[in-house]
Amino acid sequence: MDLTQVLHMNGGVEEASYANNSLIQREAISLTTSCRVKTITNLYCSLNPKSLAIADLGCSVGPNTLLVTSEIIKVVEKLCQELNHQSPEYKVFLNDLPGNDFNSIFKSLDTFKKKLRDEMETEIGPCYFSGVPGSFYCRIFPNKSLHFVHSSSEVKLEVETEGSFSINQLEVFGVNMHALDSDLSELLAKGIRAVIEPLLISHFSEGVTKEVFDRHRKILTYGISKERTKITNLTVTLTRKS
Repeated sequence: MDLTQVLHMNGGVEEASYANNSLIQREAISLTTSCRVKTITNLYCSLNPKSLAIADLGCSVGPNTLLVTSEIIKVVEKLCQELNHQSPEYKVFLNDLPGNDFNSIFKSLDTFKKKLRDEMETEIGPCYFSGVPGSFYCRIFPNKSLHFVHSSSEVKLEVETEGSFSINQLEVFGVNMHALDSDLSELLAKGIRAVIEPLLISHFSEGVTKEVFDRHRKILTYGISKERTKITNLTVTLTRKS
């Protein structure tokens, strides 16, 4: 079995979809905003690019998909206003495995651009979006074609072993799960289901998954009643070596 064809989040907007069960991931992204703002500020001020190429690896689909892209564009546009620069064009590459629901992302782009312009209260540089299906453990972009890459899947040892990047910043954040939702077991159970259900269906068929996740929720409920739950998020900012 080719895992790249079955490893993806639950698409659509149904109850078990990733779009409706990604609050934990959103909280983790929000906690690391300062790291990204600092990095994109340094990048723009050092390069002053006329065209800014951004890649989001493992973008999935849902309310978090364009969160980092929106954040980056807002930071750059604010810098352009402060420095009296013309806005660059933005080339945004959204990557995930082939089974990801890219069509839902593309359908949301007009709404996203309008909302971004309304929030900025000014015109922004032209934005061009592309979907890049494939595993980022293989080469999926031409050499030296990107300025900024965001990913939720990287670790210090892998970076140091590979040797192409230097680590600028490494921070550990704790996400207090009990502050997110009163029914924490339900939140966690639905979030995990949205991530791994497609893989289970490919092995065991759709008929058994409801029973599996009902049992999983009961186990979570018992565990959470015994101890407080906290998720640790590791954030690393990197610069490609010359």
